[in-house]
Amino acid sequence: MSLEFVKKQFVSKLDVLGKVGLNGLYPNDFELYVFALELVNSKGDTEEYFIFPINPTSFNESRSANTSIVKTMGGVVTIDSDTFDPVDIIMSGSFGRKLKFLIGEELIDFGALSYSTKSGVFENVKDTFKKGVFNSKIKSGYGCTKLLEAISQKSTGLDQYNKPYSLYLYNLALGNSYLIKITNLTFKQDMNSNGVWNYAMQIKGLGTMDSIEGNRSQKSLSASLATTKVISDATNTALSKVKNLL
Repeated sequence: MSLEFVKKQFVSKLDVLGKVGLNGLYPNDFELYVFALELVNSKGDTEEYFIFPINPTSFNESRSANTSIVKTMGGVVTIDSDTFDPVDIIMSGSFGRKLKFLIGEELIDFGALSYSTKSGVFENVKDTFKKGVFNSKIKSGYGCTKLLEAISQKSTGLDQYNKPYSLYLYNLALGNSYLIKITNLTFKQDMNSNGVWNYAMQIKGLGTMDSIEGNRSQKSLSASLATTKVISDATNTALSKVKNLL
């Protein structure tokens, strides 16, 4: 098979499928610069879905080998384990100031809609008050920051059924997606960034998406993004209309 043939095959598939489709079919061959968080309740309903409108400015993923090294009388013995090695992730960035058109909210299940930020719930369901939502699909940079804060805060508490949430991180840029826990979330604002809120998250990956049953997989996110391409393409038109109203 010649290099020229492979090139033509790639161009042909790219024209038909686009980058999203290529990543969905061949996630270990073609990256897709998309990061997303999904908060799922104990019933398996998606309560929050946040596709980053601006990718992180810094992303670091590290994994330590699950190996124990023991010194014995006869020398040194290494003990390896075939269980999942927890992954340490650090990501940081900001969402700027301009209005962002969010996609992914149509993935929220109807059963969990009344407890999502789309309906005004930004904290744990217990003893909370619903807050007004100007528009669930169009957010300022500050609004995106509050969504990130809400997902992190809600993921540490209990859902409306008094059971823990599951939080998933999709990192299609590296082709790795995990069940996670956010161990630290920091917001910083200073004049060097013109008062824009910056975030920094420390995350612990607890398991890969491949080991989790159901349709929450890296491939399913690519498929979902492909179905929302019309929304994505309409972003500029929608924003221009909003700006005319403001």
